[in-house]
Order: sequence, then structure tokens, then C-alpha cells
Amino acid sequence: MLPTLPQNDPNPSVRQAQLARSRYIYKFTHKYQGCPGNSPLPNGIALAEHVPPDQEFTPDYLLRVTQVNATLLANHAAIDLEYLTGGNAGSSFSLSDWLGLTRAVGNKHLLFSTPLKVTSRIDSSFPINLDAYDAMFALIQKPEIVYKLKQGRDVCDRAFAWQRLAGANPMVLQGITHLPPTFQLTNQQYQAAIRDENDTLEAAGKEGRLYVADYSLLSGLPHGTWSDGVLGVPRNKYIFDPIALFAWKKETPLELGGLLPVAIQCQQTQDSISWCRSVAPIFTPNDGIFWEMAKAIVQSADGNIQEMVYHLGHTHFVMEAVIVAAERNLAAVHPIHVLLKPHFEFTLSLNDYAYKHLIAPGGAVDSVMGSTLEGSLTLMLRGMKNYAFNQALPPLDFKNRGVDNLDGLPEYPYRDDGLLVWTAIRKFVSKYLRLYYTNDIDVKTDTELQNWVKSIGNSQEGNIQGVEEIQTLEKLIDMVALIIFTASAQHGSLNYAQFPMMGYVPNVSGAIYAEAPTNTTPQNQDNYLMLLAPVQQALIQFTTLYQLSNVRYGKLGHYPCLYFQDSRVLPLVKEFQQNLAVVESEILDRDQTRFMSYPFLLPSQIGNSIFI
Repeated sequence: MLPTLPQNDPNPSVRQAQLARSRYIYKFTHKYQGCPGNSPLPNGIALAEHVPPDQEFTPDYLLRVTQVNATLLANHAAIDLEYLTGGNAGSSFSLSDWLGLTRAVGNKHLLFSTPLKVTSRIDSSFPINLDAYDAMFALIQKPEIVYKLKQGRDVCDRAFAWQRLAGANPMVLQGITHLPPTFQLTNQQYQAAIRDENDTLEAAGKEGRLYVADYSLLSGLPHGTWSDGVLGVPRNKYIFDPIALFAWKKETPLELGGLLPVAIQCQQTQDSISWCRSVAPIFTPNDGIFWEMAKAIVQSADGNIQEMVYHLGHTHFVMEAVIVAAERNLAAVHPIHVLLKPHFEFTLSLNDYAYKHLIAPGGAVDSVMGSTLEGSLTLMLRGMKNYAFNQALPPLDFKNRGVDNLDGLPEYPYRDDGLLVWTAIRKFVSKYLRLYYTNDIDVKTDTELQNWVKSIGNSQEGNIQGVEEIQTLEKLIDMVALIIFTASAQHGSLNYAQFPMMGYVPNVSGAIYAEAPTNTTPQNQDNYLMLLAPVQQALIQFTTLYQLSNVRYGKLGHYPCLYFQDSRVLPLVKEFQQNLAVVESEILDRDQTRFMSYPFLLPSQIGNSIFI
């Protein structure tokens, strides 16, 4: 049957019967199974009560997971554990644990978790040096960031700044004109940090060249714990709320411009400072080991926010609410449901695995992240409360964060590539929807659409903030385009950058394992090394992120053969694919001159849905 709007359906009774069945199958719950006793979270995450059979993983998808797991297990078997642990590899380790893949066949959750079960058998202890983290890449190619971080201070600092623009979490950077009141940086410190006596802090602010990465969302979260060594001595791990200042250094005849790190304050709230109850010190690139420690704390904070807020919260769980609301309110023949169904594929099943295993007691989040599991869930809830659906359109997000100024921030790959993909998606959505909606009246009188929108924002149902009534066709185009962008490009940019940027622990440690430095902390390499993850936690992080970053399925703009029954859609899909090919070519051209490659928004690398 061809897609129809409810007001035009010649068989409304059949349509209503199908929707009644869907509402019976698809139900919301606000009980998060990762919480003790499955207790409801206040204003919590909206989840599907269960995963219907048509949303489950398919055998061909699970085969792809198996292939990734096989690579991981072979890599783990090749790792020299005695070298990693300094001779403290656990006696319970056996090769059969690494090669236990056969036990996972036919069980979707065990299939995902087998490599993690392997890593949990290793005793936890600190590596003997940074080279031990390199040794984890026994059979797996090292990401580009590993080599950048070995090229001296200037390259390391530029790589640190680059990750605010094109890293695993390019969502935090904000433009500012004045420093925050508690961030006491002098102009002399600023000039020394960027090595330019002709530039000033005041000028950088006025010209729109000052930026901060503010991690205050982490303030007040409890520190987690871990078991140290063979005896399993309980010790603290830490999560801090740093703020980092960056400046765009203008191009000169002798030097290219670029974003440079200027200063870091490791803790912003007085309550999070251990004993002194005073404002935390500010460190700059001229502070030696203190600077390296401060960068590690920022990177860890960035990783925690990436995973719990922008990745899990703003893509996975936003889409879960959208999907359940759609299945309950849009008939299968509704043109929006037809368009979005491929962009919903496997998301409910994947999220079901995540909150039963990864974000559960003893799971990867509990083991690797800096806070307790409850603290990490609290962070996710904070992020969801800060999320506003009506502010998430890419052009609006960049404007609201003050990063849309091409003079003050000439290069920002996530912004620049993302807008290309966004434009192609919105153009396709606009042409598709105009096949069925001729004017704003058609939008207003579409009862299924209106019920869907209300359900997404209803606090008892989808509970997504900032969902507004859709009364015009242009607003509807924005909404549908945003949903496709979120499920595809937005998620892809966060998911597939995880292992390349965060799989190498010296770049991003999931937790910090010592107190933040103060002016009295001894400046030595050992104190820096003690901040980073021990072996077991590092391998869990390595394993989880490799798996998440390497399962591929489908491609943006490519739909199953004969999927669209309306023949008018086929030329639109072809045009969409052609536009994405143009975007691909432009991004590849840009990538030739970038400090580091940024392939995460190449259309050929973007899936249609959140399937991993």
C-alpha cells in the first residue's frame, strides 16, 4: 500500500487497528534496569518496556559483530600480559578465555560481552610505563593520535586542542568574550602560552578567538572505586570538573594559524578540591609535568561527558524516545514512518544490550568511568535535562555555542563537514515530505503527526526536552531531518571516533587514579603515570571502544532494494546519494591539509541508524 496521511486514508479502520496493535507492543517505561532494584529515576530516561521481535538483531548483523570480536580476541591472545603488568598477570588467565568466542554464538548479549569477560580475568595493576599502553595494539593498527602524542610538546598541545574541533567529543567548545570570574589568567600568561607578544587576551576576546571547554556538568559527582593489584585493595578513582581555555592563533607569513591550548583549571567547584577549600590553581603549557597532568584530567572529563551525555544521552536515548513514540503513533503506512523506519534499525535492541550490560553494575561504565555507576547515570540525566530538541539543529547548535564565526574559528571539521551532511539530509527530507504535504494545513490536520510530537515531549512518555508543536511544513522538515541526522551523522561522528581517539589510554583515561595536582604536588613522571588507568581498566576501555567503533552496517542514504513503494521517491533517493557523493569528495579534499584526518563524517562511513 502506498504511504498516506491519516486524513487521506481510504481505510481508516484498518489503520486504527494496526496502531492499536502497535501501542500494545510498544510501551514506555521509566525504570532504568541499571539502577538498584530497577528503581525509577527522577525525570528519567524513557525506554522501551521490551524489545519487539521485529527490532531484534538479524543473523547477518550478528555475523559482523562476530568478525570484530574475532579480531579482538586474536589481539588479546597476542598481548604480552607479563610485559603489561610487570610480571603480575593473573594466574587465572588462560588462552581458552581469549578464544571463548564459540560460547557466544546464538546469544546476542553474550556475543557482545565475550571480549569483555576475557579482560576481566586480568589482575589490575599499573603498567610499568607508557609503552605498556602501546603494547595493547598487538595485532590492531595504532590510531594516528598515538604517533602525534610522541612528537614533542608543540604537536602534543596542538593535538590536545584539535580534539575539541575534531575528536571523539567535538561538542563542548564554546566561544567567549571574557574569562569566567574564577579563571584568573593574566595577559602575560596568555602571551607566554601562545608565544606571541603581539597578541593580547583582550584582543582575542573582542575578535571572537577565545574558547572554553567547560566540564562543570561533572561538578559534585561522587568518585568511584577500583581494586588495586592481586590483593584487590580498594582505592579511589576520580572524576573532576575542569575548564580549559583555548585561543585561535592568527596566521602569519611565517606560521599557520590554529587553535592552541592556553590554560587549564583542573577543578572549578570548591567542594571538589580535596583539603584546601580554595580556588584550584591554573596551569599553562609552561608548567611542565603539571601541564601534562592537567591535560590528562581534561581528557578524562571529556571522555566521561562524551560517553554519558553526548553519545548515550543525546543520540541513543533521544532516538529511543523518538522510535517508541513513532511506533505508537504513526501508522506503518504514514509517509514519515516509512521514511524513518530504516533509521530506527536495531536501535532498541542495541540500547537494551547497553543498559543491561555496559551501563549496569560491573559493566564497562562502572569499571572504566571516573564516577560510580549511580554518578554516571546522574551525569546522563543532567545531560538529558540540558538537551533541548528545538535547539539541536546543527546550524542553531553552532550559533548557540558561539562557534559559527569563521573569522574567529576558521577551521572546525565537525562543524564544517557536519553542515555539508546536514544540508544534504535536509534537502532530501524536504523533497520527500513535499510529496505528501502540500501546505501547512496538511501538517496541522495530521493527527498522527501531532500525537507523535506530543508523545516525544510528554514527561510521562518520551520525556525529551524542548519539543515544540509542529504547525508548519518547514518546522516538520527540520524535525525529520534532525532525527535522521541524529541517528546517522551525529551518532557516527561520536561512535566511530571512540577507538581512534579514546582507545589509547594516555590520550583519554576513562577515570583519573590520583588527586588533581596542586602547586605543592611533586613534579615527576611517576605522578603523571599514576593518573592513568591500570591494566585491567585500560583493556576494558580498549576492548569496548574497539568493538563499538568497528561494527559497520549499512550506509547513509542507501535503502533496501524496492523499499519505497512510491515510485516518486526513487529519483529523490538517487539525488540524495549523488549529493552525498559530492559531500564525500569535498570532505576528502579538505582532509588532505588537516592536522589530523577527520573521516567520521564521510557519508560512506555513516550508517543509517544507531545499530552499535
